[in-house]
Amino acid sequence: MKNLSISKRLNILLFISAIVLVSITIFSIINLRAINGNIISMYNDRVVPLKQLKVISDAYAVNIVDCSHKVRNGNISWEEAVPLLESANKDISENWEAYMNTYLTEEEKQVAKQVEEFLQGANSVYIQLAEVLKKERNPAAELELERIIKAELYQKIDPLTSKITELIDIQLK
Repeated sequence: MKNLSISKRLNILLFISAIVLVSITIFSIINLRAINGNIISMYNDRVVPLKQLKVISDAYAVNIVDCSHKVRNGNISWEEAVPLLESANKDISENWEAYMNTYLTEEEKQVAKQVEEFLQGANSVYIQLAEVLKKERNPAAELELERIIKAELYQKIDPLTSKITELIDIQLK
């Protein structure tokens, strides 16, 4: 090294510095890609599912439960209620399917399995409500609506919405 001219020494130093700089740049790009992938995964597998779960919960609470009460109280007609119920059912189905297609942790899979069991009961209430509301309004149909609201609506939907809240809490963790 002593025999090398200052010019050659500077060139070697410059070459080593360039290699170090290129190495640091490549390492940084690789890390940024990994971080970006993690952010995309967090958004797709945590943030988007939060919205999907909220839509499902709201569809039950607002579109099905409230709609049933509004019909019973005469705030909306039986004919107006049917499309609201069908829209809620469609929103629930689409958002649940989309949620189940995201990455689920083991804890989420266990709770989601419980939700699917409760979904069957809630779906049976939806079917009963839709069938009653598609009939012509008469005293027998009104009694059937009242029976469904009192005997099945909350008993089948409340446990479901509690489990959905559990899934939301898991997402937030």
